[in-house]
Amino acid sequence: MPWQVQAFDQLEESDLQRMMAFLRRFMAPEADPAWSIESFRWKLGESNPAGRGFLTCAMVNDEVIGVTSVTSKRLWFRRQVIRGAEIGDTFTHPAFLRKGNRRERILSPHISPEEQRAAYVRHSVFGRLVSETRMRALKAGVRLVYGTPNMSSLRGYEKRLQFLSHPTHRNHTFVRPTVRGLSKRYAIGQMLAWPLRGGEWFFDRLTACRLACDVRGRYTVERFEHASSEFDELWDRVREQREFALVRDRAYVHHRFFASPIAAYRVYGARVDGQLCGMMVSRIVTRPGGKRYCYIADWVIDERQPHLFAWLVTHTLLDHDRTDIDAYHLWCGPQRQRHTVLRWLGFVPTSSSPVIFFQNDDGNAVMQECPVLDFTLASSDNV
Repeated sequence: MPWQVQAFDQLEESDLQRMMAFLRRFMAPEADPAWSIESFRWKLGESNPAGRGFLTCAMVNDEVIGVTSVTSKRLWFRRQVIRGAEIGDTFTHPAFLRKGNRRERILSPHISPEEQRAAYVRHSVFGRLVSETRMRALKAGVRLVYGTPNMSSLRGYEKRLQFLSHPTHRNHTFVRPTVRGLSKRYAIGQMLAWPLRGGEWFFDRLTACRLACDVRGRYTVERFEHASSEFDELWDRVREQREFALVRDRAYVHHRFFASPIAAYRVYGARVDGQLCGMMVSRIVTRPGGKRYCYIADWVIDERQPHLFAWLVTHTLLDHDRTDIDAYHLWCGPQRQRHTVLRWLGFVPTSSSPVIFFQNDDGNAVMQECPVLDFTLASSDNV
């Protein structure tokens, strides 16, 4: 059926209602509320300190059959703040995915790569939505566009839409299972589960005691209930330690975590001699099937403070009731020292995923100049 593209950048209620009616057709009833009217208004609207975002939908007879968004971000690159954006929320109605001979004709080797890209954008709902949304963002002053696509859409981004995966940075997923989660997965009975829980408790306390000996009372950790000016001071001290990162100042912490309409986060701060030297954020998510995961979503670490990352991760683990959680998750870049710490704390690497950048001047510069990115789950809006 013929379809056309329409910008929903004004976030009108009627437009968002049509979009959500489409998305809910493919969402499990117990799915995380990341796709909701409230979440789109929050991250794409005026409250975002990085600026308004961009939302594009494909339409057939006034009904939505595809969606893509670009969320504005403030990025730290080349020792300055630039306006960047994350492309995501891409979903196309299965009936409008390209199949069969039509796909072979569009991707024919007998036409040039430029003609193939143009044909792909003309005929592909996904390609057209990504291209138009990205184009509006760049025209509005966004200098760098990145994304974290799944494997089903990665090929389209790289082959036809002028994105490339970062050559050296990948987001490594680390998982620490709990006895609760293992019991569900392997049908472990209560008779065996109880001693395993005792071993789990003992391992957590032993790890904390060993780490406490290393830090020797250097750090104190507290929960924050709001974003204070201390987050500005922390970011100003640590930003020079990074080549590429999201700007994680007070405005970011407030909008991303405390003002979120869809999620409850725990924000921890570590102090040394009374001064804030690190931050870590966690969130509990209930997935389909009743599985509950604790995600370590974000952190800001003063790299000059020894064992601070390990101390904050340990505190986050102990602050949650592991008997109510199936596993802990986080993303970590290719920093070997961090990997060693996570393994020591009981985490296991399970997979890795790329970060893609649009191939303009700034996107290519990041891939050439920054071998490792300061990138967490919260950098991707996945959690």
